[in-house]
Amino acid sequence: MKNNRIIIYCFTAVFLLLTIFGFVVMSDTDSSSVITIEVVSENTIEQLKCWENDNNEMHVFIPSYAQLSDVVIVNNGENKVEVNSVAVTDRKSCSEFSLDTEYTLSYSVLGKQTTKKLFFVKTQDVAAM
Repeated sequence: MKNNRIIIYCFTAVFLLLTIFGFVVMSDTDSSSVITIEVVSENTIEQLKCWENDNNEMHVFIPSYAQLSDVVIVNNGENKVEVNSVAVTDRKSCSEFSLDTEYTLSYSVLGKQTTKKLFFVKTQDVAAM
């Protein structure tokens, strides 16, 4: 009887450890889960599409009708997010940024620090594929 209880405790401990390990390893740490980039106009908020490549570059495609002053970076959680070492605590205006210029986006999720190059690109200047 005592051996059965020990086996049950061991299986329970292993199950809990595997569950915690799976949660940490499988947690979503890509930039789309950490930030959202939006165009804000008088009546609407439009979420922008971003393209990320294997070189840790993130390209934000701004519609031709919008200006960078209409664009905001939204921190989707309580993660540490910075653009060029300036914290994004809630919503950050992109009015001080320029098109086709490299910025540094860094964020930390569950202690894992990630750094990417961030570019803002007008869609009218992008060739169709």
